[in-house]
Amino acid sequence: MMANIFQEEYLAYDPAVSPHYQVFSFPYFVSPAYSSSGSGDEVDYSAIEQSEWPPAKFTLQVFSSATGRWEERSFVPQGEAAGTVADMRRYCCDRRNAVYRRGQLYVHCQNFVMRISLSNDKYRVIKSPAGNAELYLGKSEKGIYCASFQGRCSRLQVWILNESCASMEWVLKHDRDLLQLLMKNKLEEPRLNYYNPSHNQKVRGPWILQDTNYNYNKGVKTMKALVRKKFEWSSDASDDDETSECGVDPDGRSFYCGYFDILGFHPYKEIIFLSQSIRRGLAYHLNGSTIQDLGNLYPKGYEDELSNEQLIESSFPYTPCWVEQFGYGQSTVYRK
Repeated sequence: MMANIFQEEYLAYDPAVSPHYQVFSFPYFVSPAYSSSGSGDEVDYSAIEQSEWPPAKFTLQVFSSATGRWEERSFVPQGEAAGTVADMRRYCCDRRNAVYRRGQLYVHCQNFVMRISLSNDKYRVIKSPAGNAELYLGKSEKGIYCASFQGRCSRLQVWILNESCASMEWVLKHDRDLLQLLMKNKLEEPRLNYYNPSHNQKVRGPWILQDTNYNYNKGVKTMKALVRKKFEWSSDASDDDETSECGVDPDGRSFYCGYFDILGFHPYKEIIFLSQSIRRGLAYHLNGSTIQDLGNLYPKGYEDELSNEQLIESSFPYTPCWVEQFGYGQSTVYRK
């Protein structure tokens, strides 16, 4: 048994194809410097740490909605292993996500991406581009994408996975520093002034807590319909007339754009969604190098209810679903 291992679950589900889904439980290796098994066993783990990973027979716990059970399922490799168990522990990423596309599950496994074919129970190791472990894995118009910001700076890099070659490789699609673009649109970091809220930078419309009554403790019996038209954004819209109410330095000499995080890819257009200093949402068009302000990411009333929880733990774009499964009438596929 190996020490300092957690399990993370990933969903393989395409509601446009089938109502059934599978959940895969993947091991995540934690550096011994940050965690301890606490078992007290006097076991020499050196041989285990130097063992090949993933192994020749890669066994996972998989849940199937068709059977309603967790079962062991083994996968055999196509190609070489990524390294050793010790190698995995050197890469502690903040977020790891997965993408399911055309019967194959792509999982960000610390310092590599694994592709699992559900039809033949085979897996393949895909090296991360340029040895970069801090990646956001997603899918969009042309297949599987990954993106990264260099050290949380404004330089965005986006790659597309070329699966036509035997070894598979990441092809650099986009490499640009967004600072100049943000300066052009005056999208400075949204800063808060807790002592004088009237001096806060204004960011267009807050997002909403969908189907959630966030006025539960305010004695509100009925909630008025939320007016969305003002803040609604369409991926087909042009951003030529997009403006921001954010200011710049009074002398016009300094500009701080804050730090960035990746929220996800548009499912069928080459658009990547970003957060700027957690608070502002942005849509960046890869082909035209244009940017749109999506407004304040914090829903109305969020700061009052969860003032100490202002973090983005995870995010995902809306994808098609079957509303029939939830008793809302005929089977319809909705996209946004």
